[in-house]
Amino acid sequence: MLATSIHEHAGLGNQLWRYVCCRVFAENHGYDFGVSHPGWRGRFLNIDWGRVVPNYEQDSDYNINCGLHYLKEEWIDHATAPGEVGDPDPRFNKIEPNTYINGTFQKMSYIEEHRDKIRGWLSYDDKFNITEYSHENICVIQLRGGDYTTGHSMLPPEYYHNAMDHMRHNNPSIQFVIVTDDPKTAQQMIPNTPIVGSAVAEERDPDQKHIGWYEYTGGPVYMDYSILNNAKYAIISSSTFAFWPVWLNEKLENVIAPQYWFDWSRSDGWWRPKDGIVNDDSWLWLDRYGLLYESKTCKKLAKEYYG
Repeated sequence: MLATSIHEHAGLGNQLWRYVCCRVFAENHGYDFGVSHPGWRGRFLNIDWGRVVPNYEQDSDYNINCGLHYLKEEWIDHATAPGEVGDPDPRFNKIEPNTYINGTFQKMSYIEEHRDKIRGWLSYDDKFNITEYSHENICVIQLRGGDYTTGHSMLPPEYYHNAMDHMRHNNPSIQFVIVTDDPKTAQQMIPNTPIVGSAVAEERDPDQKHIGWYEYTGGPVYMDYSILNNAKYAIISSSTFAFWPVWLNEKLENVIAPQYWFDWSRSDGWWRPKDGIVNDDSWLWLDRYGLLYESKTCKKLAKEYYG
């Protein structure tokens, strides 16, 4: 068996990386899996948690108390810009049975061959399915504010406006709507654009509460997830929450995402995570100068940068 824990202080996107990678690694090895999930934020998803494992967060003691081996993903910081920039950890290619795994796991090579299966793992019922923004003339903008507003991962207004210009160039009739965890910031950065989804819902979602220091007071998170999962066109921030529904979206024509992902504002060529380029022609990457790059071009440039 392979086991891991969903950390209750993590947002849904980060929680999904741990859950999905535990299942992927277990399947690759022919093992059962089990995921403890205190503070799970995705109750709308039809999740199979596998075998029952204890709710346990003190990872360094896990093997002592639960009789499992312990394997933590290697973390490599960038030399001048703190943040994980390491290669996929090869130890996950050969894991001992009965191991608890720990890490962020945010690397495309861990998951990209399992995309269709993951769609099934993260399915949701029709009552949570929102399709009214799945239209040729609608682009969904996902703006991550909240705790991002005080860090380097916050994207400036010009990122969104440049991306919108690219969408208009391809379709002059396109209209925009916003899903966001921070409607005040969204209105300031992209004025005169309607906000839809959880931020304007009357119902509250107590499962989301705090993301870092930021207290989210919006409605059910399934609304934003489903809107992104059904969008034909999207502009997203460097958000793990946005990544999952867009990457699993079977209707998607194009999405614009920030080049270098978390390090859009400070990178001179590195990606964080290093293995973060989606191998999909529908994904386009916008740089700080308003230029778009295909994934294959980004991979070529990254290979040249890393040498």
